[in-house]
Amino acid sequence: MRSFYLISIFSLLLISSCNKEENNPRNGLPAEYNVFLNLQKADGSPFNLGEVEAKGAYLNEGDELIFQGDWFQLPIDSDYSDVFGERVFGPFDLGIGWESGQEPEEDTEWVTNQLLLLRYQGISEIDTLRSRDSARYPDFRYFDIYKNDSLIKRLNNLEAPWKITIQK
Repeated sequence: MRSFYLISIFSLLLISSCNKEENNPRNGLPAEYNVFLNLQKADGSPFNLGEVEAKGAYLNEGDELIFQGDWFQLPIDSDYSDVFGERVFGPFDLGIGWESGQEPEEDTEWVTNQLLLLRYQGISEIDTLRSRDSARYPDFRYFDIYKNDSLIKRLNNLEAPWKITIQK
């Protein structure tokens, strides 16, 4: 059952079956991007595998927080750890702005929110990461990453992969 939850959450938040070398869209327009998490302890050392758990969530139309599944061990991505030269977890998927995979019509607008809760071994505080995908096609598109409701990064460079650092 845990595997089912893990796969379900990955399909929304963490991508495991896509080609991580590219964030290429199906029809020339990016549908989603990956953000990798450099998670550090207070002394600057990296968390190890098994020391960080995650849980997916989303905001429904009434802005209520809806949790998805159980807590799962956040995976380390060894390929991108090599690319970045430091241990990174993830990826955290951003920006599914449309469902069809087709390029949106001109002046189409959307704002979507995705959440990832992070629980660290030995630390009682749970962090909430929220990505907000905001767009008006083709004029602009950007992703804001919030940690506990504070903006930590705005990503509008459509070249990926992206990495954010969180120190506990």
